Amino acid sequence: MLRRKLEKWVDKNVIVTGGASFIGSHLVDKLDNVGANVTVVDNLSSGSIDNLAKSRDKINLIKKDLEHVAKNEVKQIFRNQNIIFHLAAIHGGRGYIQKHPADVCSNLSIDHHVFEGASQNNVENIVFASTACVYLMIFNREWALTINLRNLTQTQKNWLVT
Repeated sequence: MLRRKLEKWVDKNVIVTGGASFIGSHLVDKLDNVGANVTVVDNLSSGSIDNLAKSRDKINLIKKDLEHVAKNEVKQIFRNQNIIFHLAAIHGGRGYIQKHPADVCSNLSIDHHVFEGASQNNVENIVFASTACVYLMIFNREWALTINLRNLTQTQKNWLVT
């Protein structure tokens, strides 16, 4: 059964945005090991070519900033892809968006370009990954444990539920 599951990746065209990152590069190595045709799109702002050392000779690397990319380039990047693993983002850990609110817009731009490219090219599947840094500090564990629900507005209560 496992063999059959792994065989489904053979000759699949898979793109990994943010694929030179720590997590992305491990995913790239695994996809390469199971026979996928892997393309990495990364601007190398926080990732490194060194992270791709195990599979560098077997993958296609596109050094591109997906925040600032022309519409025709987006279509070309995602052409003939079956699956997208979208890991690219501007990040900086818990609370980052409170200190760098403009970067939220940057990430929305990156996401838009990835989803637009997928849509233009009828990509079969997108796997979108994110981190805890997208949540405001108000949602950290310590705060959640000491919160007095009676003092919250209905909107804040709804945020906690969703």
